[in-house]
Amino acid sequence: MNTQVTTDVTTDEVETTEVAGAAVTQLRELINELHAASTDAEKFDRGVDSAGRRLRQVYMSVQKSCKDLRASIQETRNSRKAGTN
Repeated sequence: MNTQVTTDVTTDEVETTEVAGAAVTQLRELINELHAASTDAEKFDRGVDSAGRRLRQVYMSVQKSCKDLRASIQETRNSRKAGTN
């Protein structure tokens, strides 16, 4: 079965917005990183094993970045709650 993956968001669309906060900026970086990995994903689907290794490295990096971003967001939320009391 041959399936083609398409993305609705292009790198240009992600980068061209107005003023953004830290969370939005980090999210855009993650989206750009995943978008850039789509070429390796296509190569891996065609049977290129070395592309699979690069793809796994990207996923590991994104996973770590998501974990860090999630912790940062929680920390910000907690500090906001503490400041409102």
